[in-house]
Amino acid sequence: MDVSKNLVDVPFALSQLGGNSDLLQRMLQKFKNEFASVPSDVRSLLDAENIKDAKLKVHTTKGLSGNLGLIALYDCAKIFDQQLKNENIDVSLLDTFEALMKETCDAIDTIDLETNNVAEFSQTQKKHNHKQIFLERLQRHEFIDDDTLHMYIDSLGLAVDEKTLLFSLVEELQYAKAISIINESQ
Repeated sequence: MDVSKNLVDVPFALSQLGGNSDLLQRMLQKFKNEFASVPSDVRSLLDAENIKDAKLKVHTTKGLSGNLGLIALYDCAKIFDQQLKNENIDVSLLDTFEALMKETCDAIDTIDLETNNVAEFSQTQKKHNHKQIFLERLQRHEFIDDDTLHMYIDSLGLAVDEKTLLFSLVEELQYAKAISIINESQ
């Protein structure tokens, strides 16, 4: 597994939060405080043969790390989540997951975002930004929570039936079809 990727993609994370650097700073700290112990929790759960709860912790980590631009951790959690789902676990991946969590939390401590310095996005910039981010996330087959998915779809200016279809396609993991519909939108 290639772990040479960025630990924290700050521009991506800022774009996820509409440029709100203060919110990003708080969310990164909250992630660190609440998720630093996840690898040891997962190890304990696996030792107790509780794969279901271990998968839930890894899956949650995958979703949040993806949304916050914690790229290397997201990539690792994505693979680990799949292994847990298939109950075919490579124990060395747990070690990598643990190391990446520590490195990511250490990196979060070094980030100092100046508050109120990010220019407010215009409505046109937000629409374009949401569309681009939505497409990129679908291309990476990234988890998108329902609220964020609705925000992306609403920003496209589609008819109600197109919105419903697009939501269904994403929920059903039919990303190629969803991407096609988005690219055809204005």
